[in-house]
Amino acid sequence: MRAKDASVNLEGLVPEVRDKLAVMEAARASALKVLLAGEMTVTSARDGVHGVNSLHYAGCAVDLRIRDFTDLC
Repeated sequence: MRAKDASVNLEGLVPEVRDKLAVMEAARASALKVLLAGEMTVTSARDGVHGVNSLHYAGCAVDLRIRDFTDLC
């Protein structure tokens, strides 16, 4: 897993979210057996502009880039 660039602030994510990144990366890696895409990219965590009550600011949410995945149907 990688962050899109240095602007993505992963520090301060609650353990439940941070730990799930590994789970999501494992799911992405499994999907790569079918999808020929690159690694999962976190595009935002505690940074960026989100809604006033966004869980991002509490370290409870991340945004992932999905454009690399293709539609199999």
